[in-house]
Amino acid sequence: MTTRRFTEAFRLRARQQLLLGRGHRRLPDRGLTDADGAGRCIWQEFSHTPGTTYDGQTGDLACDHYHRFAEDIELMRNLGLGAYRSPSDGLGPARRGRRAESGGARLLRPSPRRGVGRGLEPFVTLFHWDFPSALQRRGGWPNRDSADWFGEYASVVAAALGDRVRWWTTLNEPFVVAEQGHLVGAHAPGIRNIYAAGHAIHNQLRAHVAAWTALKAANPEASVGIALHNAAVWPASEFRSRHSRHRGRTTLGTTSHFSWNRSCTGDTPLSWSHVCGPTAERL
Repeated sequence: MTTRRFTEAFRLRARQQLLLGRGHRRLPDRGLTDADGAGRCIWQEFSHTPGTTYDGQTGDLACDHYHRFAEDIELMRNLGLGAYRSPSDGLGPARRGRRAESGGARLLRPSPRRGVGRGLEPFVTLFHWDFPSALQRRGGWPNRDSADWFGEYASVVAAALGDRVRWWTTLNEPFVVAEQGHLVGAHAPGIRNIYAAGHAIHNQLRAHVAAWTALKAANPEASVGIALHNAAVWPASEFRSRHSRHRGRTTLGTTSHFSWNRSCTGDTPLSWSHVCGPTAERL
């Protein structure tokens, strides 16, 4: 099959099976509002810390999707989109360090319901980086208990939205949360510790399992996935030396293969073991 024929066949299949939509996350789109008892998240703490963001910007308002979601959904419908990916924002009780309860999921109802009413299929993401500040003070993702917290939270959200949401994403890019938030420190919570980063990604993947179990228990027909960060890596050297190939494999293993391997086989890539040493063995 020629490249042109393949492209045409792919486009036809895509039109038949792909659902085009628009997604948003809490910080740049919805804003960091405390309305309706949402409580504070780590991005509020991080962005209000001097020196952590460009020109002291906080994202408190952002696109103000929290208050303008009806208008934004109408814009999506007018664009001809068929799906609406929204982060769940029912972490109010958890953000204040209390056990999850059904009342904390009230905020989840309006957006999916209005989206369905306007012909948009809702795709709900349980975690898109806005970890509760109260739970961060108890160790955050590096704390092994975080997977249990997340599973409990998933059960509450499923009880609130399971009758209208079929498509779920448990976590968004756990590697980025671990690397940028716990190793490099460029994202919230601003930690720079290789051991914290290793435990953070490991516990996020455990949290994925806990959430998947909770969502499937609420609705066996639900489609539950995870959004993984993947990067294509090639050796930089023109001659592709042995050292360059090794660096390429190590980078690919630490950025992409860890999440894939752990999710699909439960194994830790050798490249990750070489980088993290004893930490990888403990994981």
